[in-house]
Amino acid sequence: MLPPQPHIEKDLIISAQQGDMVAFEKLVCIYERPIFSYILRIVNRREDAEDVAQDAFVKFFIHIKDIKPEKGCKSWLYATATNTAYDCLRHKQHRPEDLIIDSDRETKHLDPTYTTIEADINSQDLERALLQLKPIYASILLLFFKEGFSYEEIAVMLNLPIGTVKTHLHRAKAALHEKL
Repeated sequence: MLPPQPHIEKDLIISAQQGDMVAFEKLVCIYERPIFSYILRIVNRREDAEDVAQDAFVKFFIHIKDIKPEKGCKSWLYATATNTAYDCLRHKQHRPEDLIIDSDRETKHLDPTYTTIEADINSQDLERALLQLKPIYASILLLFFKEGFSYEEIAVMLNLPIGTVKTHLHRAKAALHEKL
């Protein structure tokens, strides 16, 4: 499902803030698949991605009244999903047995419509290379190239200075190029 026009999303947020569960469910339906796909690329395990996505949408429900309707909820959802995914990864560092995964099993479930940064690169190779990057680098690459967020939006979402976002993006592209 495509993101709604800003005025429609604004109306849905206002309705959800007033307790309209149908409006909230519509917002979840709009963002559920792209958020899940994004999270899966960060955590690299379907089960973890499902848990992280669920946690992110629970946080969305709890904090719906804090969201400014005129700004929309896309940035808020991606920021929350990113932070929740990082929390999951930090938790996994304490349990190394959970990090042993079959990346082929996970990558085949990724959104097949994902377009590569360079058209001639095999999408599967790109997915594998992204999994080898630092999570912050993968997040910034995905937010910038796949999700189309600006430097400023990414800086706000990840609570980083804009210069750091640009530096991370530059380093991420270099690391990705090296992996490919």
